[in-house]
Amino acid sequence: MMKLFPYLYDLFFIISDHIKMEKVYKKILLSTLHRKYQTIRSLHFDFSKGEIFYPSKFLKSKLGKMLVLLIGDLHIPYRAHEILKVFREHLQPGKIHQILCTGNVCIKSELDYLRTICNEIVVVKGEYDEEGISSTEQTVLTIGGFKVGLISSYSVFPITDQSRLALKQRELDVDILVHGGTHQADASVYDNCFYLNPGSATGAYISEDPHPTPSFILLNVQGTTAIAYLYTLGEEGNILVNKVKFSKDEE
Repeated sequence: MMKLFPYLYDLFFIISDHIKMEKVYKKILLSTLHRKYQTIRSLHFDFSKGEIFYPSKFLKSKLGKMLVLLIGDLHIPYRAHEILKVFREHLQPGKIHQILCTGNVCIKSELDYLRTICNEIVVVKGEYDEEGISSTEQTVLTIGGFKVGLISSYSVFPITDQSRLALKQRELDVDILVHGGTHQADASVYDNCFYLNPGSATGAYISEDPHPTPSFILLNVQGTTAIAYLYTLGEEGNILVNKVKFSKDEE
């Protein structure tokens, strides 16, 4: 859930019988919000705090969907010059609602570039990131009906060990765990959790693989269903897309 317009607090502080008044205020608020959020069908009111919430699955989307870019391990300019042009053509402003970055952006100018795609960006610290990019090694956020964990690759060792990743998932108590570190895109389900690794968007080399396949992930979230689209560079310079679907078990 996300807060909207905290300045509307003044509308509520004098309300004593909020059960009778709720329909009236809901009608007023819906008409106020209608122009910008045309598909909001329900609002949640917390009159004790004077706060208004709306389901995050409606955020910035008429269809109630969230399109999230998972990207990281750019290693620019030390191991790669730039994100591939064929990838940049698919990452146009206005299409993506949020970015989750697994770190190793390295320099602030590349973080600024990602913000031109979408200003709503969450970044965890990479081993090679300069000061000021991020100091966070892990974070948990809510996207649609999912709790999503985003972690630095060095917070789990080895990052390729599924059992260690599962321990981190249980520690954070999340439905989806996003990480980098291997420079190989992957989307897999293990013990009712969705594990997502966008790989390296530049194909930056690592000691285990001097020529990784460039990749990123677009995550389409609608309610308790998430579809990961894995974008990888084909041998002929074309883009290959694989789809993996995950649905959360609801109690």
